[in-house]
Amino acid sequence: MGKNIIVSGAEFIYPTQFGTIIVIIPAKKLSGTGHATVNGSKVCHAGDEKQADVLSVRYTTSTATTPGDAKITITKAETASVVTSTSPVIIGEKWTVLCTPLTPAHIPGFAPTPVQPPASSADGSITNNPNLFVTAE
Repeated sequence: MGKNIIVSGAEFIYPTQFGTIIVIIPAKKLSGTGHATVNGSKVCHAGDEKQADVLSVRYTTSTATTPGDAKITITKAETASVVTSTSPVIIGEKWTVLCTPLTPAHIPGFAPTPVQPPASSADGSITNNPNLFVTAE
C-alpha cells in the first residue's frame, strides 16, 4: 500500500521533546516546488523539507529553565522509491528531525549552571495534507 504524496499546504508538526531538550515551534506550511500538481497543489520534491528547518529556537530542559538556543533540521523525509522525475517526490507522514543546541540553557541560581545537552533526534509529522488520494511507493 502506497503513502500519500505530500503537496503544498501540508503542515509540518515539530516534536516538542528531543531527549531532554524541550522546544515549542509552531507548525510550518510547506510549499511544493514540483511541476506536477494534485488537486491544484504543487507536489513536494526532495529538498522541499528543508523549508521546515529552523535556524534558531529557544529550548529548555527539565532542570535548565533559562532558555538556550538550538537549531532544528530535517534529516530525513521519505521519498518515493521509483520516479521518472529528476527529483523524487516526498511521501509519508513522519520525518526525522534533529535538534542541535547552539548555546547552553541555564539552571537558575546564584551562579547559573550552564546545561548544553547533546544533539538529539525525534519524529515530526505531516498534517493537513491537501492530498487525500494520490499515493506512491
